Amino acid sequence: MNPLYLFPIALIVPVIVAMVAFIPTYASIFGAVYYIYDRPEAANPLVPYKFDVFYIFDVYTKLFEHWSAHMGTSNFVDFTLPLIGLPLVGTLISLYLTYKFGSMMVNFFRMASVN
Repeated sequence: MNPLYLFPIALIVPVIVAMVAFIPTYASIFGAVYYIYDRPEAANPLVPYKFDVFYIFDVYTKLFEHWSAHMGTSNFVDFTLPLIGLPLVGTLISLYLTYKFGSMMVNFFRMASVN
């Protein structure tokens, strides 16, 4: 492999790893918050904040604190399952994708070092 290719690869790979690691997790947390606050009679109040990561994490933290204080009275399907299940699935997906991308990059560099 030409050594001049290593510099652009060294710049691009960490960005891709960060995107693969964090986008599914954030999407699942936003999906959980969106589902909990979704009301059929009005527009969802979280739509303007969909790209404000810190606001969505703050809302999720408040919902989790509310759930932990009122665990016995919260509805399982409408509150507990989206609050716990969706972020868990998103985290597992991001871990799997990060592992697959890492193994792909290891194989790429092993093949490049042989030539």
